[in-house]
Amino acid sequence: MRTPLKVDIIRDRGALGREVEGRWIENVYRLQLINTTEGPMRISVRADSDDLQHLTVEYDDKAETLEPTSNRLLPIRIRVPIEEAAQGTHKVRITVTSEGDERGKAEIRQSTSFIVPRNL
Repeated sequence: MRTPLKVDIIRDRGALGREVEGRWIENVYRLQLINTTEGPMRISVRADSDDLQHLTVEYDDKAETLEPTSNRLLPIRIRVPIEEAAQGTHKVRITVTSEGDERGKAEIRQSTSFIVPRNL
């Protein structure tokens, strides 16, 4: 049986970690999403970490529908409040959940790194 959803996480190498609006640390990623089913699926993305609390994930909500047998790069931004961010590299788990017909339901969880710059 084929996996209905495939996900690859690609870090934005141009901006490893940055301060945004004076109150957030933000890292940018691109998710390569592949719908292997014959039907459309809706996706949602969330993130969690053992070291970082109050993570938020932002992306274009118009991108939540993935067409049948298609793939897409979805840029996402993960943010944490600046007062909660200790400098260094932190493990973050990104979870992508899909909803479609019975064959299109999946939950994919992958780990990546979240970088807090030293010059804060």
